[in-house]
Amino acid sequence: LTSQGYNALVSQKPLPMQLVERYQKAAMKRAGVKQLDDMSWFAWVPSLPGVWANDPSVKESLTTLEDVLLHWLLMKIVDEDRDLPALDGIDLNVL
Repeated sequence: LTSQGYNALVSQKPLPMQLVERYQKAAMKRAGVKQLDDMSWFAWVPSLPGVWANDPSVKESLTTLEDVLLHWLLMKIVDEDRDLPALDGIDLNVL
């Protein structure tokens, strides 16, 4: 799902995607990665419970995490969940 497609889906109000993407980058800077016993890689953002990925390589895990994070953020904004932490001065709770 592209951001354009998502905006069309929730056409009630356009989302400031540049701001969302800046938040996404700030969150990804805080991502943790560790190798599990099965040799797969687990990536997560500690300040965003439930945002994680598990893949065969570090690169795949971080790529998946970035995608999961964007979709998770868009759903939080559309659902008006006002519980996102401010990151690098960006507060998405006001959207």
